[in-house]
Amino acid sequence: MKNVILLIVAILLILTLIFKKVNVALSVSVGAFVYGFFNYGFNIVEVTLKSIDLSMPTTVGTYVLAILLTELMYLKGASTNIVKGLNVFGARSAAITAPMIIGLLPMPGGACASAMITNPLYEVLGLKSEERTYINYWFRHIFSITWPLVPGVVIVAGILGLEPYMVSAYTWPISLASMTSGLILSTRLLKESRLPEKDIKGILHLWPLLAVLSIVFITGISMLYALLITSIVYMLVTRVRLKEFMHALKYALNPTILVVVIIALIFSKYLQFSNVGVEFFNLLKGWETITSFILSFVIGITIGIESISMALSTSILVSFIPPEKLVYGFLGLYIGHLLSPSHPCLVMTVEYYKSEYPKVYRYLIISAIVTVMITLVIMISLYFMLT
Repeated sequence: MKNVILLIVAILLILTLIFKKVNVALSVSVGAFVYGFFNYGFNIVEVTLKSIDLSMPTTVGTYVLAILLTELMYLKGASTNIVKGLNVFGARSAAITAPMIIGLLPMPGGACASAMITNPLYEVLGLKSEERTYINYWFRHIFSITWPLVPGVVIVAGILGLEPYMVSAYTWPISLASMTSGLILSTRLLKESRLPEKDIKGILHLWPLLAVLSIVFITGISMLYALLITSIVYMLVTRVRLKEFMHALKYALNPTILVVVIIALIFSKYLQFSNVGVEFFNLLKGWETITSFILSFVIGITIGIESISMALSTSILVSFIPPEKLVYGFLGLYIGHLLSPSHPCLVMTVEYYKSEYPKVYRYLIISAIVTVMITLVIMISLYFMLT
């Protein structure tokens, strides 16, 4: 019970600090420290050092390279050309499809890519900063729970003993519900406007992102190396100047983003070592469906990084929950991720569009509630259809 209370206190502390407009990196750091210190005492230093492994520099490096590549694309005018290509399908459609397309590329920092690509279009549509943040962030993650190339989905498949594409058999109702809820709210924000400049050839400027995906899919190498190779090739092909490279590198080394990623990784280890998940199940024993949702939601909103929280949550759920009820755990994870103040994509998007968290959360919370309701309707309908 102690760990559950500490975790709730840490989450509330993080959210309170952020809504008080305290730097998000500092907010997450304070929350993680409070949980760690009151759990491990002065042994927190030892536990923290134990939390640091080889996966941390790989994750951080992937984030940095993802942001570096997308910023270089922006500086070389790729975003403008891509928007022209997507505008062939109409301004309102492009505003939604652009982040969805980028979302199929499972790389950290992808929200930054779609933010840069869609910003010129959002300016034409006259969207407010919080509206831009919401649309880009929400649709960027529509398939994050189903797409077989997402690292978190691959991890879940391994835990369940399935091929990655088979995970979608459990999670497709969530993506469908998320898309529906996003469209319900977004269509009210996307007003009719003059058709902006369009050129179908502009879509070809997506090649760096497609190259990263192709390299990973064909060779099976780490996303880190795929990003490194593609970034080097892109700089050579587009003849990136030293000034442009230094500008992009400075942007990629944003200290707020780096601290959030590192602290989130350490925080996940604090949770894993403390067995807080087991305490949750003991506390709510007999309520498997609700317990799986709540536990996964708490882990998702606290950690904010999909692959880590999906691994931790699924490893706990699989020991207590029958396969047919896993969807509720995945739903809790999905909603928790999207509402997490430590989600790097949310932090990046908010900073890029210079929006305010309270205004953004107003849209996110509405869509999250609608997503849960639609998912439940789908699951209930399937139950009656199959029985």
